[in-house]
Amino acid sequence: MREPIKFHWKATHHLYIGICILMLAWLIVLDEQYTIWENNFFLLGIYIVFNDIVEHTITANTPLRFLTEKILEPILEKVKYFLKNHFEISLQ
Repeated sequence: MREPIKFHWKATHHLYIGICILMLAWLIVLDEQYTIWENNFFLLGIYIVFNDIVEHTITANTPLRFLTEKILEPILEKVKYFLKNHFEISLQ
């Protein structure tokens, strides 16, 4: 387990994103046309908020951190490498 990440309130956190998704779910519930989207947004918001709380109190190893560090960042690095090489070649 890694050390918890320090919480800096001005930084972008999962907590803020999760709260926004929960507010979106609540606003959709106020609409009279109820669909399954409200439940999905609510569960997603709860999961993201819980993930941020765990990340900043217990450990930095969370499923969203794993997704970001092991899957998304390598893909983004490959895309950046491809675009950088592609545009350098096309500009020459």
